[in-house]
Amino acid sequence: MCGIAGILNPSLPVDENLFPSMLETLYPRGPDEKGTYVDPNVILGSRRLSIIDLEHGKQPLSSWDDSVWVVLNGEIYNYNELRYGLEKKGYRFKTKTDTEVLIHLYLDEGERFVEKLRGMFAFALYDKRKGDLFLARDRVGKKPLFYTQTGKKLLFGSEIKCLLKHPEVHRNPNYTALYHYFTFRHIPRPLTAFEGIFSLLPGEMLRINRQGEMKKSTYWSVSFDPTSIQEDEALKILDDKLREAVKLRVYSSDVPVGTFLSGGLDSSLIAALMREYSGGELHSFSLVYEEEENPDAPFARMMAEKLGTTHHEYILKTDEITPALPGIVKAFDEPFGGVISTYFLSKLIAQHVKVALSGDGADELFGSYANHRLAWPIYYYLKGDKAWENWLGENEKVQAIADSDPGVWRMKLYPFNDELKRSLFSPQFLSHLNGTSTSSLVEKQFQEIRSSDPLNRVLGVDFHHLLPDEVLTYVDRLSMAQSLEVRSPFLDQEVVTFAASLPGKMKINPSGTKQILRKLASRYLPTSIIERPKKGFILPFHKWLLGSLGSYTREAMSPRNLKRSGLLKAEPIIGLMEKQQKGEKDYTYGLFSILMFQLWWETYFS
Repeated sequence: MCGIAGILNPSLPVDENLFPSMLETLYPRGPDEKGTYVDPNVILGSRRLSIIDLEHGKQPLSSWDDSVWVVLNGEIYNYNELRYGLEKKGYRFKTKTDTEVLIHLYLDEGERFVEKLRGMFAFALYDKRKGDLFLARDRVGKKPLFYTQTGKKLLFGSEIKCLLKHPEVHRNPNYTALYHYFTFRHIPRPLTAFEGIFSLLPGEMLRINRQGEMKKSTYWSVSFDPTSIQEDEALKILDDKLREAVKLRVYSSDVPVGTFLSGGLDSSLIAALMREYSGGELHSFSLVYEEEENPDAPFARMMAEKLGTTHHEYILKTDEITPALPGIVKAFDEPFGGVISTYFLSKLIAQHVKVALSGDGADELFGSYANHRLAWPIYYYLKGDKAWENWLGENEKVQAIADSDPGVWRMKLYPFNDELKRSLFSPQFLSHLNGTSTSSLVEKQFQEIRSSDPLNRVLGVDFHHLLPDEVLTYVDRLSMAQSLEVRSPFLDQEVVTFAASLPGKMKINPSGTKQILRKLASRYLPTSIIERPKKGFILPFHKWLLGSLGSYTREAMSPRNLKRSGLLKAEPIIGLMEKQQKGEKDYTYGLFSILMFQLWWETYFS
């Protein structure tokens, strides 16, 4: 695992004196060592967290004749298999790293070599012979990669802060991206919070040639159209694929691997499978709150005892949160109103291991969230089929939001719709929007998912947007801020492709959520774990925001501080806080998003 960065200037020599400060912003991603390759027209750099071939894995790495250079952030889990095939063809290796496999695979296959990679990755590969630079990101979006152009010059990096260090990259806010943020609680890709800086999308490759011409292409996509399959067969295939995914992630490491363990279904199943492949001591980790009830803790402890792990708990105090928020804001480089608890738990995990497995991705593949639970009831309700009344007790919500366009009813579940947002924004903010509509964006997201299955269509939208733009964003940024690598077996491409193809009713039905996964888990877990409702590592901000953190929240969103950005109006925001305080309506997510926006603006623009 690493942080990577680079500059390509096809027409002029690059100024290597500007690069060290860019690379040093990535220190937490790779505190073990750094490396740089300088060519007249390109610079590649890496900050390394040593996990595979600890002694010889320093990056950048080159081919034997130094004609091809590469930097890699992430892990290629099938690198041994790929290496074996390349060695049979006569390729010789300098190291035992997964990074070097990229070079020889490129020389053997050409630019489509990325299609053979199985892992989580973002990499840059430079071919000196052709003058081509290739950037690519993994299929699901587990590892980030940002880029910007100034003239014909291309700059890229694992984090936005890296690009902002270059004097030619300007800190101009992207108002369209920020407008969407207040609905989604994250920035929708490929946009970022900064004008002119973009994110490479999952499954996307970018090539820039010696003339400075840039071309993007998509090398992978997944269909959420259901196939016909019997449940027994589906369980066998899912079991085999998930076991293989866990095995690959445990064995592809030269350092010990631990596991997140909340006591819920997803992390407990991964920990149980991991136990089969982990010889010796296995460390597990969970988060508990000092001043709150902790219904998860007994289940996490029970699973730890059952699996024989060495279990650790991070006891989070509310007075730790506000001092940590500036660091959390800097980890994202953008406003982010989603989960932040990973920051605290990763701090504990990194004291014991460099790598940990997690249960991330199961919700988006098998169905868990409110919009997932509503997909089938709304479908039946609109057909006039009474079957909708039997689904998971969502009757009142179904009648309130049902619409034949899933983008319309999905928009009703977000904290802020277009109308409410516009009432919060100043004329200055609104003047930059030119008719921007988040409702239209959500409807477009649904139009892009062509699935005949009502639930799978909703899952497909979340897989392509919520998962990489929010879930995997906080997993990556907050763990790497603590120099911890997180691996997600549920997001193995084989598991993803198969899960996406399963009929929606195998995932959610009147019996509950994640049904096929719960049936698989019954082979490995106690009934008490399988039947638990979802909790996860989520901070109880609905209690804290205007409670124990109330003075901090009110100060950050005071008229005086809101006026500093000139983008938000104080009166309606204070009105939201008053309604929240009186219990008239829950605006927790929206208010937290405003708080994080204010902190971000103060950090990057004040």
